Amino acid sequence: MTQYYSDLLENGFTSVAAYANLVEGMTNEQFAERLTDADFQGPRFTNDQAIAFASRYQIATVINNANSGLYAVLFRDTANGGKLVLSIRGTEVSDPNDLVNDAVIAIGGFPSQAANALLAAFDVLKASGTITDSETTGSGLAIQHF
Repeated sequence: MTQYYSDLLENGFTSVAAYANLVEGMTNEQFAERLTDADFQGPRFTNDQAIAFASRYQIATVINNANSGLYAVLFRDTANGGKLVLSIRGTEVSDPNDLVNDAVIAIGGFPSQAANALLAAFDVLKASGTITDSETTGSGLAIQHF
């Protein structure tokens, strides 16, 4: 498989994984269990996929900003030199704040609450040393707006 298609597949997995209820500091077993959990909000991983994903990726941080509806997970790809991958959930229809920001996007606006929440989270992560200015990649439907 070419690198391009391999990257697409991995970004797809990280995008789907962001819909699991993830928490920083989970063990690999807990992480894999959340990816196959019946309460998972997206398409569930198979057991083998979940184990492989949890073995490869660490949860660097979870960004959950209720005011803006932003929910994102920053993964660290241990099989790729520790590269950071930002995965942002798409629209969650049960979240009114998320719907408001989506309406802003739909009329050609910029979701400033979500963008500010994301930027503030990254400032905290940089200040704490969790992340540096090294290369990161993004996945998820909303990443095009940031």
